[in-house]
Amino acid sequence: MYPLLLCSVLAVAVSLERLLAIRRARVDAGGLIEQLREPLARGDLEEARRICQSAPVPLAAVALAGLAKLGRPRQEMEDAMVHASNLAMDDLESNLPVLGTIGGITPFIGLFGTVLGIMRAFRDIQARGQAGTAVVAGGVSEALVATAAGLVIAILAVVAYNAFLNRIGRIETRLDAARSELLYFLLEGDGCTRRHDAAMRVEIG
Repeated sequence: MYPLLLCSVLAVAVSLERLLAIRRARVDAGGLIEQLREPLARGDLEEARRICQSAPVPLAAVALAGLAKLGRPRQEMEDAMVHASNLAMDDLESNLPVLGTIGGITPFIGLFGTVLGIMRAFRDIQARGQAGTAVVAGGVSEALVATAAGLVIAILAVVAYNAFLNRIGRIETRLDAARSELLYFLLEGDGCTRRHDAAMRVEIG
């Protein structure tokens, strides 16, 4: 039961940690674009970066990667944003294998505990020199608690694992769409920034 207790505590801890991380991972490209429109129009890249840093993860990482490649070829900017998107999704999926492992091994841990409990019950029978329902039932029922506990922990861990994967899948779909929208916007913003710089040079000249 001690390994099962450890697994249950670990499963709860990972579930709470991933729940908080995934709840922070909102994808609102439209809102971010509206905030970036004015700074990019006047060529203020520092302000644009500050706005991106305050955006929810993982959108912030994607936007910052695009801003870092302003002025570079479109493909290079797109590759940087895709790479940032993949890293952000990897971060969201971190620790999920722990839940999957717990869901896979706890039934076997419980079964192992049951086998050990039944073996102990038979040793008690041998020590007493008699067998009967009253002698066997107590030990067997105690042993079956381990299997029941293992199954309960496994079910809850697998449900949480699949729920998180489903949520992350939806975030990834929205992030792909947001990345394309941001790429198009940043390419437009790059053009605005270049026009702004050209105008400033004309005025200075």
